[in-house]
Amino acid sequence: MRTSIPIWKIVAVIMGGITLSLAAAFLAVRFVQAPIAAGTIDPLRLNKTEFRDRGLFKTGESTYILRIVAKEWVFDGGQQRNQPFEFTIPVGATLTIVATSMDLMHTMHIATQKPIPISAGKISRSTITFATPGTYPLLCTSYCGPNHAQMTGSIIVVP
Repeated sequence: MRTSIPIWKIVAVIMGGITLSLAAAFLAVRFVQAPIAAGTIDPLRLNKTEFRDRGLFKTGESTYILRIVAKEWVFDGGQQRNQPFEFTIPVGATLTIVATSMDLMHTMHIATQKPIPISAGKISRSTITFATPGTYPLLCTSYCGPNHAQMTGSIIVVP
């Protein structure tokens, strides 16, 4: 025995689904905002910009800048090839990360901090103060290809 569903129920379910989808889209656009880039840059000419000098730079008594280029499965902070992406700063230091990508979208995530989106053609800037000593793991959380899992590093905060 076959039971037929009245057409009005089918229409009601479809209209309800459309209404919920539109409401979710409205809320996403209204309340979820992508971070604003700190500037733009030509990813093909990074060696003619501030990104030619990558790495950790002390800028004050307890302030540092870490300049990074994300590219094909590595965060390039000026370290030697096949060396870990690892930088050490003192506890209480304020670290400003300035990053861009050479190729595609990457996202840098450091411990419990807000993820930092890194896109080709855009400069991302994020400032973090490390109040507790320890090793803060760093990884890419945007799938960027077959060797994505090796895109890691750490910030070591010492007393």
